[in-house]
Amino acid sequence: MVRISGGTLCGRRLTTPEGLRVRPTGERVRQAMLNMVQGQLSGCRVLDLFAGSGLLGIEALSRGAATAVFVEKEPDLVQLIRGNLERSGLGERGQVIRASVFAPEAYGGGSGSVDVSRFDLVFMDPPYGEGLAAAALQKVVWSRLLQPDAVVIVEHAAEIDVLPECCGLHMWKQRRYGGTGVTLFQWTPSSTLTTTLVERQQ
Repeated sequence: MVRISGGTLCGRRLTTPEGLRVRPTGERVRQAMLNMVQGQLSGCRVLDLFAGSGLLGIEALSRGAATAVFVEKEPDLVQLIRGNLERSGLGERGQVIRASVFAPEAYGGGSGSVDVSRFDLVFMDPPYGEGLAAAALQKVVWSRLLQPDAVVIVEHAAEIDVLPECCGLHMWKQRRYGGTGVTLFQWTPSSTLTTTLVERQQ
């Protein structure tokens, strides 16, 4: 189990999976990530990708986010996130989707997919060493999930010096905490890119 580190639910315990299959974000890193965007959390809509136990999205809800959507492909972890939301009294503010981050059905706007409304804050904590972060960044942009000025926070191995900027995502901050790196991007779409995104949806 881990504890929520801040907000109205500070100290509340959340269940995490046993073993090494999931790597929950450490408390020091988690607090640093959320402190960097604390001023933007109130009332925001959060997307938690590669959600694992749902810890990052639930922390954001505890600190003032309005709603959170969790995308996780493993069925047992989907149930774990739902349980954590219910036990925290957040069931009505969280939506859990069982899907791969890269699956079209996760972002199609249909039943069981991400709500078509856009997000102000995205957490992304893919498995280390599999090259998933850059592809997931591109997927989020091309799926038209971001509000203008949205922030995307990527947790990754510290030895990755720079994640690529892409598709209107511009690097804002980068930090290292031991073996963990954290990179923040801000979404600032150009008019040309916005037109391209619309054309891709037609």
